[in-house]
Amino acid sequence: MATQSESVTVDPALAQVPTALPGGETGVDYVATPSVTGGSGAVTWSVVDGTLPAGLALDPATGAITGTPTGPGSTTFTLRATDALGATTGTTETLTVVDDPATAGTRTVDGNVGVTMTVQLTEVGGTGPFSWSVNSGLLPSGLTIDPTTGGVTGTPTVAGTTSVGVTVSDRYGRHASGVVTFDVLPTALNSRSIATTPDGKGYWVATGDGKVAAFGDASSYGSMVDGHLRAPVVGIATTPDGRGYWLVASDGGVFAFGDAAFNGSAGATHLNQPVVGMAATPDGRGYWLVAADGGVFSYGTAKFRGSEGATHLNRPVVGVAATPDGQGYWLVASDGGVFTFGDASFHGSAVDVHLNQPVAGIEATPDGQGYWLAAADGGVFAYGDAGFLGADPAPLA
Repeated sequence: MATQSESVTVDPALAQVPTALPGGETGVDYVATPSVTGGSGAVTWSVVDGTLPAGLALDPATGAITGTPTGPGSTTFTLRATDALGATTGTTETLTVVDDPATAGTRTVDGNVGVTMTVQLTEVGGTGPFSWSVNSGLLPSGLTIDPTTGGVTGTPTVAGTTSVGVTVSDRYGRHASGVVTFDVLPTALNSRSIATTPDGKGYWVATGDGKVAAFGDASSYGSMVDGHLRAPVVGIATTPDGRGYWLVASDGGVFAFGDAAFNGSAGATHLNQPVVGMAATPDGRGYWLVAADGGVFSYGTAKFRGSEGATHLNRPVVGVAATPDGQGYWLVASDGGVFTFGDASFHGSAVDVHLNQPVAGIEATPDGQGYWLAAADGGVFAYGDAGFLGADPAPLA
């Protein structure tokens, strides 16, 4: 008896190739085509359990998702593929649509001459990779921008306030702009702090490296030149009889010389911002330290009267001055803003004044009814009973 053999071909089971759908961007044409393997005959595509983002549509014959998204957001849906024999396969997808890129808007960053700084510009929305550029103004001397990361790095060489326009563009050419203001202050290493003798016939000048120079009837009682400084010296304050003084470093360390007594320091304290200055009490048995964020630290007979440490400041605090009776003090910011505490009276500020260079310090009049603000370019602003006696036009580098 003869036999006959036949071969039967069985199509592989229908299966969808696992591929995450790419994200989309508002107003940018979108195309994505999922795929399957196996199955019999033509495959028909459909969306179940959800919807596509607004502006997109599914081609049931090819599975292509195309269109122009009209708004941002994330949408979850199930794509189902059905072959000619009714076999199905499906996968759940999440398609995220982002908005046009936007920068962080207007912001201010602080720096110091001679101190390396890094500023990371950020974008919201858009689709990478991104490209950054400066569209108006010039970065402070010594700083450059990385066009691929938006990082601004370098070491500023000149003090001053500079506003720079920046633009970020995404892979589709969509772009957004913002403004960054750089407030560069004289560095502590290059700064000079001065304190006068009680009779006003002499003074001491302290430098960032801890040197103390005495002039007139001021006597030298020591310095930190041969000492170990972990941070630059940023301030000097004298005792009432002029026979001693304190130095303070930006890390809060305090160093006492002559008849100045050590009453404590912030050297072991975690500082959110560096210390920028100090003021002594009238009795010489205490002092205040002030940090760039407006934080105030009191030691000895110095009483804490308040601070700006928990306040959002437009510019960093750069100096402190005490009232004659020691029951209050003033803080001054680099934009000329003045903050009063205790019995310190407000006599005006330079906030509304166009400053060529940032304010760098404050000094009160002997009766406490006025004060002077000094800017980094030698400009002087007098308030209350403080008389304007002149200014030094030479800039502080």
